[in-house]
Amino acid sequence: MSTSWNPWAIALGASALLGACGAPVVGGNTDGGSDVVMDVAVMDVAPSCDGGQMICSGRCVDAQTDNANCGMCGRACAAGQSCRAGVCEIVCPSGQTVCDGRCVSTAGDREHCGMCGNVCPAGQVCSMGACGTMCAAGTTNCMGSCRELQSDRANCGMCGNACPSGQVCVMGACATSCPMGQTECAGQCVNTQTDRANCGMCGTSCAAGQICNMGVCELSCAAGQTACGTPAACTNTQSDRANCGMCGNACAAGLVCDMGSCVPSCRMGQTNCMGSCTSTETDPNHCGACGTVCGPYANAIASCGASMCIMTCNAGFNDCNANRMDGCEVDTQTSAAHCGRCGNACNFANGTGSCAMGGCRLTACNAGFDNCDGIDANGCECRRTAVGGMTGVPFTDGTLSNARVDPMRGVVPDGMVTTSSDDYLWIVNTAESTVSKWDAAVNPPVQLAKYRVGITAGECVGACCHTNGCNMASRVAIDGNGDVYVANRGFGMQGTVTKIAGSRANCVDRNGNGMIDTSSSATSVLGYVNAIGQPVDECVVWTANVGNADALLRAITVDRGDASNPGGYVWVGAYNRSQFYKVHPRTGETLATVNVPVRPYGAVVTADGRLWIGTLDNGATASIDTTAAMPTASAAIAFPTAQRIGGCINSYGITADSAGRLWFAGWNCRDALGYAPGAGAGGAGGTWSRVDTTVQIDGYSGRGITPGPDGYIYMAGEDPAENNSRIVRWLASDHTMGTVAAARVERVITPGQTGPSGIGFDRRGRLYLTHWGAGTTLVRYDPTAMPMPVTTTHAGVNRSYSYSDFTGSVRRTSIPEGSFTYAFDTTCASPRLSNLSLTTDLPVGTVMNISARTAGTMAALAAATDVPVASLPPNGSPYDLGAAFRAAGQTAAQFVRVTVSMRAASSGATPALSALNAAWTCP
Repeated sequence: MSTSWNPWAIALGASALLGACGAPVVGGNTDGGSDVVMDVAVMDVAPSCDGGQMICSGRCVDAQTDNANCGMCGRACAAGQSCRAGVCEIVCPSGQTVCDGRCVSTAGDREHCGMCGNVCPAGQVCSMGACGTMCAAGTTNCMGSCRELQSDRANCGMCGNACPSGQVCVMGACATSCPMGQTECAGQCVNTQTDRANCGMCGTSCAAGQICNMGVCELSCAAGQTACGTPAACTNTQSDRANCGMCGNACAAGLVCDMGSCVPSCRMGQTNCMGSCTSTETDPNHCGACGTVCGPYANAIASCGASMCIMTCNAGFNDCNANRMDGCEVDTQTSAAHCGRCGNACNFANGTGSCAMGGCRLTACNAGFDNCDGIDANGCECRRTAVGGMTGVPFTDGTLSNARVDPMRGVVPDGMVTTSSDDYLWIVNTAESTVSKWDAAVNPPVQLAKYRVGITAGECVGACCHTNGCNMASRVAIDGNGDVYVANRGFGMQGTVTKIAGSRANCVDRNGNGMIDTSSSATSVLGYVNAIGQPVDECVVWTANVGNADALLRAITVDRGDASNPGGYVWVGAYNRSQFYKVHPRTGETLATVNVPVRPYGAVVTADGRLWIGTLDNGATASIDTTAAMPTASAAIAFPTAQRIGGCINSYGITADSAGRLWFAGWNCRDALGYAPGAGAGGAGGTWSRVDTTVQIDGYSGRGITPGPDGYIYMAGEDPAENNSRIVRWLASDHTMGTVAAARVERVITPGQTGPSGIGFDRRGRLYLTHWGAGTTLVRYDPTAMPMPVTTTHAGVNRSYSYSDFTGSVRRTSIPEGSFTYAFDTTCASPRLSNLSLTTDLPVGTVMNISARTAGTMAALAAATDVPVASLPPNGSPYDLGAAFRAAGQTAAQFVRVTVSMRAASSGATPALSALNAAWTCP
């Protein structure tokens, strides 16, 4: 052992000697001064530390455990940390573990359930270190963690009820101290005399196999045995000659231990085993024969009976493989294969289970299944398919109709409800009384067909512009089915509307020859009518007289439709009569006539179903509520003439953006107008804006106008002096400025042709411009082309005098309404349908309608009948899908198709479908 110096002891000795100066020293050296000087000098000598210690600030410290000098002198551990093996570590109270730098209880923490980083799934809690749908008996779900409300300081008596500092939770109530005989450890009251996790003092945990007895950890010996020695070991003091009768009492040589006494030989019935008298029938160290030791067995107490080893499992453990070699190998409190008892596996139908506190719990359902009734015993009894959201199949697995997937919101409407996804341009050839069908989906666009329109008496090839006795094909409108309607003005004659099918599926085999006889190119134009007055071209569905002779049909549009005709009804405006006619889309019959206070030159329908009228020189607009049973026109709403250059009253093309604002091109004016309808009758009381186009058009003639997919308003303009067309644009949101300055108007292209007229976007965001001038071509502008926008021209247009929506883009943009459809395969013939759940975002004024149909095969769904399920608002998710079919007298079959139709608000706000899932049970 090394010698260590204690300077403080030396100093005290020196003081004692100094106090004796001048007195004789009996039996010693009288020269005390030298002794004192020697002792004081010793005080400056550095101490000598024991092995493993180091000198810090003049004292010996163990840098492996010293909190002030951890690993090296001066390195102090922070509050809540302790020095272990020379490293500062967080010291957690008993029963807690360090996870992500903080102490947590892995028995009840959702973020660290059972071990650090194991996060319980949504809707589950952590109980006894296992994720499950409910907490164990005696605990309560507090924000996803299972807490003992009787003793948890943070949740005392009820979730969230935290005891004040200095108080503990006793029997569900905050108290200033623990009951007599208990001590507060980490906010809980425990008995340190018996608590294995806090034995003798808080934080002192007994090792495995030990118990806490009178505040001391000691072995837990079998009956008849005593813990002796260091380290302690269990022995039978009745027969152990090293501990005979009591620990440490060793028998002398030649004696044996019998019945706790050292004697020369063993009595009858006892056997001398290495100097110890024992019964080989009961001694676990000599069971059946000397030296045959029982155990040790894992998680069990070993004993001997009838000369055979006996293994008694500790509480909560069992020997499920009947093999003592591995002891009681199963923790029946946590084993999913042997939960509570051997062989009791936590098996759940269509799911996986776990074991907590000896009881089985359903922890997760297999893909496509769910625990719809919340009862663990019958497992995941229902099937479920989720669409969208974080875990569902992608929305693109369903059918999007005039809708798109927003990565942040989900499915949002992107236009009117339509059954067509074709991308056609319907361009009138005014100088030959025809209309051409162009395919915009190919590059370059191709003219697929050409159709005669109007009536034979009005055909006027080569001179059919503003001439009496002339059809003069002009404005067009496209419905939700992709069919087109052409308004033939009828100067000095009967005006007509011609309907042409966009798809061959909508054409009619009138002659019964089993095929559709129709135009198939720009040159294969069929005649007007056959011998019995029917159109020869079987894709020309009908031509109907509309209005009186010389009514001059100058406006046409299609409304949003109703349940009978979801593709929309046709509305035709008569310039000379100041009237609008509602026309049936299937028959051409005029259903209603509405007198209006202005002369119609164009028309557009907005999200609220209101038809707005564009005029030429009336200096005003007006509207019609097309959804009314008996529609009537509003009073005229005057243009802000005083704000316009030179007090101009004219306009030309009309359009609407997705926010419901109207835009009027300014023919013979050096500006354009914007109008946001107000809350007054017929949209009166709104706000106007004026767009200054003087710089970019270089002239004064605004023609066709349309909203773009990029938030801009695009307008065709003409400089009469240069006979040159222009396309300009401005931000629709600039309407709020009141006046859009010329500097905010941008010229997009200058095609170099005469007589700009119609303007529109295809489904891919490419812009088309037509002209009424002789010899002009179709101009396409592609702003998406890389590395820079591209302008191309395409021959085949013969004086296109039209200012309406010839691509259908205005209808899709101005009235955002779309749908999402998904077909669920229940995998069984007679499913029991239960909940249909939707996650939605419904801004004020938006609408969602849910319908469903069912059939035995996927193909049969096409002919099945939809049944209404719910409307949002006001109904809230979830919905009973089975009840909807029963109410309609239908029986659910294997395939169930759900359609969610969405409609934007008149403000322009759009709804969103974030997730959709259905649940059912197969018999």
